[in-house]
Amino acid sequence: MGNSSAVYKMRDPVPDESRNLNQFISTSILHHLYEDAIKRNLELSEQTDDPHANLLLGYYYHHGYGMNKRDLKKCFQYYQRSAKQQHPTAQYLLYQLFVSKSSSQKALWIKAVSDKQLVRLKVPMYVNSASKDICSSPAHKELKHRISNSTLWKKEIMKLKHSKKRLIESNRDRIIEDRPTLYNEYGYLLWILNENKDVEQYQAAANYFKKAGDMGNPSGYYNIANIIHHVGNLIGKQAEEARQYLIQAAENGHARAQFLLGYQAFYSKASNDDLDDNYNVAFNYLGMSSRFPYADTLCLLGQLHYHGLGGIRQNFTLAIELFEKAVTAVDYENHDGKILGNFLLGFMYEKGIGVEKDFVIAAHHYAIAAKMNYSMAMCRLAKLVEKDRLPNSDITIAIQYYNTVADSSDHDAASYAYYRLGKLYFGGKLTDMRDQNKGNQCFRAVQANQFFSSKINKRTTTWSDYHIGRMHENALGMVNDERLACDLYKDVVQKARSTYSIIGRHYMEKAIRRLNKLGFPIDEALRADPVYEIITDSDPAKAQVINHPTFRQPDTPDCIRIEENQAYELDMNELLASK
Repeated sequence: MGNSSAVYKMRDPVPDESRNLNQFISTSILHHLYEDAIKRNLELSEQTDDPHANLLLGYYYHHGYGMNKRDLKKCFQYYQRSAKQQHPTAQYLLYQLFVSKSSSQKALWIKAVSDKQLVRLKVPMYVNSASKDICSSPAHKELKHRISNSTLWKKEIMKLKHSKKRLIESNRDRIIEDRPTLYNEYGYLLWILNENKDVEQYQAAANYFKKAGDMGNPSGYYNIANIIHHVGNLIGKQAEEARQYLIQAAENGHARAQFLLGYQAFYSKASNDDLDDNYNVAFNYLGMSSRFPYADTLCLLGQLHYHGLGGIRQNFTLAIELFEKAVTAVDYENHDGKILGNFLLGFMYEKGIGVEKDFVIAAHHYAIAAKMNYSMAMCRLAKLVEKDRLPNSDITIAIQYYNTVADSSDHDAASYAYYRLGKLYFGGKLTDMRDQNKGNQCFRAVQANQFFSSKINKRTTTWSDYHIGRMHENALGMVNDERLACDLYKDVVQKARSTYSIIGRHYMEKAIRRLNKLGFPIDEALRADPVYEIITDSDPAKAQVINHPTFRQPDTPDCIRIEENQAYELDMNELLASK
């Protein structure tokens, strides 16, 4: 996305303190969540020596989460146990506890060694980690960077490659305990050291990956899918072949491959007849992948339980439990499960979905997601402040947050922020700051951001359509046009009905109410929707059902990197990309 400020800039200077979200983050809530996570993973570690539980315990001690103080000795012990169990994330994190004696970096470390010793320790472990999965840790990214920028690192990586080649050529099976791993790691080294993009070397890497997969190492099949994604055009491979190798990896137990296939099934575009099958596939693959419960995996499973998809009953309690696990988990590289988990928890507590409304808890989770640069979370937090939902609400804080989002690169969130600012300046709470000219400028900025979002993203969101409709209905920054407003409300309804979107369904309810109030006809297809029937029912008791958690349709899955209100097909290139 481009920067919205370059598209339409109309904002007051934002003081630095507007970005200080810590005032809304509750230490007690954090401690409670992490204490539950520590207790749960301690039990798993003690009972089954679970590698992911060991990883998470190391992670908690590494950062001092929960009531425990940071303890690098315990952190090292748990990382080491998990790394010996071949957990790729632990294999990387273990050596973040080592530092070079010559380094001035004030990092948390348990041992200082020479530069050469540090590289010799890190290289084989990073290769082991990255060859299993390029997204389970930063190992792959760091190795590629070091090859290009460090002679010492490149020399050690080349040395490791040659030693593995000698082992392969020796053909002495009795001295090679794990030949499939040897083939997989050698193929990986051929791949990342191919700086000249030699086709034969890529093909050789793919051949070694294939050998590893055929001998029982699913990472080999997964890596073929990755190499096809990156250079398939050079080695004559197509995206569908990548998918078949991904399926083979998943069927042989590769957690990341299982996640990717579940992710694709969850978000793929399909006819209504095929949707149930897709969600069943998603639930099955994500369930298998959850033995390594990364944050994004937990969030997708939480959404399936939230919606009651994949052949399971709707269960808000379990959804909340999964989202809470997600916000205390580690995540795949470049994934947003921790952000999404916090945002969804914030929305559920704000709206009272499956829990009693609690604006303080909602603000806590929104603030954490906002600190992770999710603009819509900052907007939701700002609105809680604006509406006096929080203790000591200060309207100037809400304005500061809206201004911050308005100047962000997220056109959809900027559109919403400008709408809220426009209402405040045009005729809202700010009696002493009321300025209709400034309000009109904000409303024009809503249109500008929506326009550029539609051009860049090839779609508009339900909330932007709804707010443009309100602007037409109430002559906010534009000429009054109720018919055009109703057309936009109908668009909101049609978009929302085609998706399991939490925010989409939220604005669908609002749009139907506006249509009813304005007296515009509803088409027959819409009349058949249960949301319409309940909203328009004359029985007040029945009409209240719409706000009951057991009825409320899940508002956006709000996957931050998935198009809002638009399910679409993920091709294999997009699926395998490191998002």
